[in-house]
Amino acid sequence: MKITRKDSIKTDFGELRGGDVFKDGEVLYMVIEEVENNNCCTYNAVDIETGALTHYYADERVVPLHAELIVS
Repeated sequence: MKITRKDSIKTDFGELRGGDVFKDGEVLYMVIEEVENNNCCTYNAVDIETGALTHYYADERVVPLHAELIVS
């Protein structure tokens, strides 16, 4: 028997584009345009649940996901 889990296929963060959703551990993130704060820290991803900003390097491995936004 062959079992394939597509949610565990990792890719480099740098392969993702703005608006793409990915998983790192159990946290879901969305890629955003790189922004810089007043302390010169840069951010390129946002935690979908908390809104916290974070930074990923292009060669960091993440799990890309297919996501759908439902507005009701």
